[in-house]
Amino acid sequence: MTVIYEASVRLWLGAGQKDVTMMDMAHSKHEKFKGQHWGLTSMDGDRRIITIAWGLCTIENEQTYTTFLKDLQRFKLDGVSVIKEAMDRSDHVNFSDRFKGIPAAQKSVFPSMRAKNCLKHMIPNIAKAPGVSNFNPHAQGFFWKAGTAVTKHAFLAAMEELKKVCPGAVTYLNKIGDEKWALYPDATTQALYGHKCSNLIESRNSTYVPARGMAPLRVLDNITEVVMKDISDKRAAATKRYNGGDGHLLTKWAADQYEQQRSLSSHYTVTGSSEHVFFVDVGSGGRHRVDLQQNTCACSFWKQWGLPCRHAIAAANSDGRMGDFNEFITWAFDPMYLMVNYTKALKDTICEVIDLATLTPDGITKPNLNVKQAGRPRTRRIRSSGATAADGGTTRRGRVQTCNSCGSTGHNERTCTEKQWG
Repeated sequence: MTVIYEASVRLWLGAGQKDVTMMDMAHSKHEKFKGQHWGLTSMDGDRRIITIAWGLCTIENEQTYTTFLKDLQRFKLDGVSVIKEAMDRSDHVNFSDRFKGIPAAQKSVFPSMRAKNCLKHMIPNIAKAPGVSNFNPHAQGFFWKAGTAVTKHAFLAAMEELKKVCPGAVTYLNKIGDEKWALYPDATTQALYGHKCSNLIESRNSTYVPARGMAPLRVLDNITEVVMKDISDKRAAATKRYNGGDGHLLTKWAADQYEQQRSLSSHYTVTGSSEHVFFVDVGSGGRHRVDLQQNTCACSFWKQWGLPCRHAIAAANSDGRMGDFNEFITWAFDPMYLMVNYTKALKDTICEVIDLATLTPDGITKPNLNVKQAGRPRTRRIRSSGATAADGGTTRRGRVQTCNSCGSTGHNERTCTEKQWG
């Protein structure tokens, strides 16, 4: 069962990060109706989360992911399969965890879509992988540094540091492939808008915790109500900002980012190379190449975020291209950041809940199959395999040993060097 929100799709495609989505499943918390919640999210031009679709299934596997992706594939807006057109492209990236059924499902439904692994989810995966030891916080820092490196040189340097403290982690990562998790392959070619993890869908999973404890129909009704309010609040805020007489041309988040970059741009010396190419002196002999025609900078900020970096602003200002700010933002900013587009995408988007009392059985949809298990119901939850003993986990990690012979901590009676023989 999948609900795709038309209002969210219109906002996502009209003024959102249509090149990036995040997908995940979460456990139902209902005492009777067990199963999984599935969600697809992205972000809009004001850096606010968009819930594109939500669904329910009995179990997380390749088949259920395939079913949900096919529901997205079949969705049409004004007679066009807009989600398929947006997601089944080589320049669309979907973030998720490393659940083994996801890649096969994506390949069968959206073969052109690229998949990236969530860096946060990869940390416990690496720690539990065969042949990996000593993947401690120090080693995780090098892993994170490698995953967020903008250049290949910085990436390789971080991987060398990681290899010194945890060679097994490097072996594990090399088998995955850099393009599946690292930023540097996409730094100058693919906008990821700062995303490194599947935080958006994880955030929605947390937001919908109360709903996840409801019966299936109530779940979708409650989440639809939340989405309805979210769209309505965004519309009211956008209308006030754009038509309130203040003359705002950019979304609030984009305007704040621009002001921050602009305030730092006055310290640079700019040298022109051609009509559109400039070199910005960043100190200590370093220079960044800026191309005002291709909207690129060596720092990759412009490409990654879709708005000009401090170096691009310095170059544009030195060339007199910022005299007309209205014209400047039309070519320097991603269209989703422009208030005219953001407001338009929200203007006619309406999300409404239905009256559950008016629903009647269709003879096709049946209740969830529930089988009472033999034995006494479990009262203590199964702890995560990574939880320490102090957290009530099953592992011995974090447990303090006390010697029965000498009374000291850190070892047991069998390994005691001061054992008292009677």
